[in-house]
Amino acid sequence: MKLWKLGPQKEYEVEGNFIFHRGSCWGFVIRAETEEKARKLAHKNARNEKYAYLDRENDIKKETWIEPKYTYCKEILAEGEEEIIQSEIVSG
Repeated sequence: MKLWKLGPQKEYEVEGNFIFHRGSCWGFVIRAETEEKARKLAHKNARNEKYAYLDRENDIKKETWIEPKYTYCKEILAEGEEEIIQSEIVSG
């Protein structure tokens, strides 16, 4: 199994964006065999950012966590620069 880090692409990570906003999940760390499986798990566990609606009237939408246009999915390797993989913050 591999570890995968998923999050919004740069142009979609600004607060107030049409996909990622308060109440949305902004990232996942997932254990899965492949990127495809990691993306499917993220989609299954997403919140209100699950779909990017291109046309709500006609229900034309894209699956945010499946589409690389909206989200990245990179394998977490033991080698590499120091970085925080996960941070949990509860605000209210």
